[in-house]
Amino acid sequence: DPTGYLERFRNETPSLDSTVESYLAESLNCFTRGSLIASVVMLGVASERTFQLLCGSLLNAIADTTEKSKFQKTLDKSAMKPKMDWVLNKIQAMQSESPRPLPDNVNIMLASIFDFIRCQRNDLGHPQEKPPKVTREDAYVNLRIFPSYFKMVNQVIDYFDNNQV
Repeated sequence: DPTGYLERFRNETPSLDSTVESYLAESLNCFTRGSLIASVVMLGVASERTFQLLCGSLLNAIADTTEKSKFQKTLDKSAMKPKMDWVLNKIQAMQSESPRPLPDNVNIMLASIFDFIRCQRNDLGHPQEKPPKVTREDAYVNLRIFPSYFKMVNQVIDYFDNNQV
């Protein structure tokens, strides 16, 4: 139910970024038309945009100017892995505090879902010798897990928007 999916997503995330929403809608449209590779690639772009929003929020929340400068340099690089590692290491350090400021499963959710979607997008978004294949079930699973990932990222963004770290 494409319309229901987007309506539920919009209702559950009132401050939805228009770029994320656009790519998510495109992914869903591709899925319903059977363009499964395009669906996965578009969802990967929505996922990466979501991660960019998280990085921006974290950058603004960092109180230490030296640490902020180091993170900015990491963000200026084009590679995604150093950015993801930096964010996850920062969150892990924060989670060692008592009480933990974020949900217990935050690193697992962010790392596993983002990396899963990112790897699929990268595998499909680059020319290959053999045509890529995506099953309907795989594309469906991606669409099903994205809202949980997005909600978790928004929880973290909310924390960063209201706290210095």
